Amino acid sequence: MALFGKLLPRVGGAETRTFRAAAADVLGPRRAPCPACDEGTLVPSTTDLGARICEACGASFPLEVLRQTIAADDETIARVAAASRREALIAFLAADGVAVGSAIWAVAAGGLPTLVGGTALALLLLAFAATARYRAWQVEHRRLFETRPPIGAWLRAETRGD
Repeated sequence: MALFGKLLPRVGGAETRTFRAAAADVLGPRRAPCPACDEGTLVPSTTDLGARICEACGASFPLEVLRQTIAADDETIARVAAASRREALIAFLAADGVAVGSAIWAVAAGGLPTLVGGTALALLLLAFAATARYRAWQVEHRRLFETRPPIGAWLRAETRGD
């Protein structure tokens, strides 16, 4: 086994693990904290689609109850939505910068791998920007804790410019 490790290049090293962790952090779900214990996070129930279960204490909450617990004032909702929109704008501008920078670098260096890597990073940043815009829309329209995610309604609102 040690011989293969010395002869073959190391694939999936620290850089790959770091990129994979960053992608999981960006594209992974943001879980709501448990209102009962404040230690765990709420995950979808495997038996009841209309409920969430705390990972730590095991308490179950129907979606209707969770929707009522997030009745925040308009100022808080506006602040959270603005922060999410700001995250989206920063991620979008970063994606543009990465795409243009990697294209210039690829042309200057004559290397296609630079362009492919820059494109992958730009796509990851664009996915983060879309996720942040979706979260802002959810908060503004109070469409949290639904049985099915309202992605279709969000896409219609985005195409209309709402």
